Amino acid sequence: FFDQLGTSPARWLIGQRVIAAQRMLETTGLEVETIADRIGMGSATNLRHHFRAQVRTTPTRYRRMFSSVR
Repeated sequence: FFDQLGTSPARWLIGQRVIAAQRMLETTGLEVETIADRIGMGSATNLRHHFRAQVRTTPTRYRRMFSSVR
């Protein structure tokens, strides 16, 4: 897995979940807690932690930035 993708399966999965969260933040008005549940992140706290580490902002700020572009 690492040889093909350059990351561990767990990190890859977290990355995919963060990407899914980004899309949901861009296209829905769902609460962060609901998004975390739907993407399998376990909790909004986990989503916020991994989202911030990968995207360098919080889910709420990301949504605000994205909605101001429209």
